[in-house]
Amino acid sequence: MKQIKTMKVSELKDELSRLNDDDNLSFGNGDLSFNRMKYRGEKTVNLEFNEIYDDAQELK
Repeated sequence: MKQIKTMKVSELKDELSRLNDDDNLSFGNGDLSFNRMKYRGEKTVNLEFNEIYDDAQELK
């Protein structure tokens, strides 16, 4: 099974705290749009996007 890459919420909050409220975020190469957050376990939340990448990292 492939290892899931994660980061702690505290790490993300620290990074985001450096931004202004009106700054924009882009995801991937700027070709992903945020959809929702979904729990994938007791302490793991997955950020989901409207687009799907295959294993070769090409946008479908």
